[in-house]
Amino acid sequence: MKKIVLICISLISLSLNAQTRSKIIACGGKFEFNPPITDRATIGVVLCGGVECNYVPFDTIEVESVQKIAISNPEDGYIFLAAQDSIMQYKPSLSEEAKIKKINQIPFKGIKTVVANDDYLIAGKWYGSGDYLVVYDATTMVELFASPTIKTEIKDILILNDTLLAVAYNLKGDVDGCAPWGCFADSLGRIDIISLDRGVTTKTIDLGVLGKGDISLQKNYSNGLNSLSSDMGYFSYFDKDLNLVLDSANTGLEKLLTTNSSLNNDVVYALSKKDSMETWQPKLANSSFYKLTADSSIKFKSKISIPRIESVTSNLNQLTYLETDYSTFGNAIFGNEIVKTGISPQDVGYINVVATLVGLENLADKTTIDLDNISTLDFDKLTIYDLRGLEVVSSHNSQDVNVTNLQTGVYVLLIEQENIVQKLKAYKK
Repeated sequence: MKKIVLICISLISLSLNAQTRSKIIACGGKFEFNPPITDRATIGVVLCGGVECNYVPFDTIEVESVQKIAISNPEDGYIFLAAQDSIMQYKPSLSEEAKIKKINQIPFKGIKTVVANDDYLIAGKWYGSGDYLVVYDATTMVELFASPTIKTEIKDILILNDTLLAVAYNLKGDVDGCAPWGCFADSLGRIDIISLDRGVTTKTIDLGVLGKGDISLQKNYSNGLNSLSSDMGYFSYFDKDLNLVLDSANTGLEKLLTTNSSLNNDVVYALSKKDSMETWQPKLANSSFYKLTADSSIKFKSKISIPRIESVTSNLNQLTYLETDYSTFGNAIFGNEIVKTGISPQDVGYINVVATLVGLENLADKTTIDLDNISTLDFDKLTIYDLRGLEVVSSHNSQDVNVTNLQTGVYVLLIEQENIVQKLKAYKK
């Protein structure tokens, strides 16, 4: 006998909850060199019901890679996605529909990364011609200004203290023969401090040869700037006036894993060259930087797919990272929780709008109703939608509900009775 299983989670229905956040994941899809292209990039939300969590896409993008998620404000802001040659803008709606909707899209060829706050969206380029750093209005996505001096690949961007933008990049060294774009030896590292309200560079920090490789940035406990250069493991600590306080080379570290160390008493969480996570402590009194702990039990499979960690507990149970091989479905790890994602997960963001299901207080997990039992339900109207949002069944009469032609899979039920609407996720076996 055919069954519909009612599961206690929502599709993309959202409501505010101050205690829990929603996890947003962007997946790049499978890179396919020749048509037909069968797998595309997606962005979705992690929804949990009972003991199981699932990745549920809310948009499919006609590209084969994604680079970065940026959240302007986790309370009520925008979600931005850097996706190959475009920037997508989404808005969680708190209306009755309560869906995450795409509201804008702008072209940006060769995009590498994006960051955002309430006022600004900043985009950095990986390769190509044109402007390498562009600042937009976060609401309208209208361009405000572009840097006239930065002409090479952006390594990292950090909005610092709401007024300054720190941009890390490398000056071009000798071309090493990488085709077709021409790769460079990254011989010198540089950080530009840019005034967002004036649109000009106010200070340049030259890291020199110690700044070779990828540079990651972080706000520190002094409301200043931390930087880490990957090739030499070179760590630098700058105060709120952006004066160098201490630095340390050959740390064995490659990437800063948090954007704000001031949340953790200036403890620095970083990826080591051994692909494990380490915690370090800068001591300003004696200008030293030393290792606290190393968690060798965690081995990252992909250095590229390690998103920034928004917060870390002392026992590292909230460590967030991704596992992918760029051809199969990956995993998102949130502490002890593992969530299957789409193909090639690339980044994670958080919003304080939480996916919940309305009206499930009295419905037990794994409730199963046979087709015969469905016909005995009391309702004024029953509507069934597929995952594309298309209506597939609608009835005002419980005796006329017919799901025999529906394919096996997941559906959403809207049950209306006496002006009360209940939204349920259904699975047809």
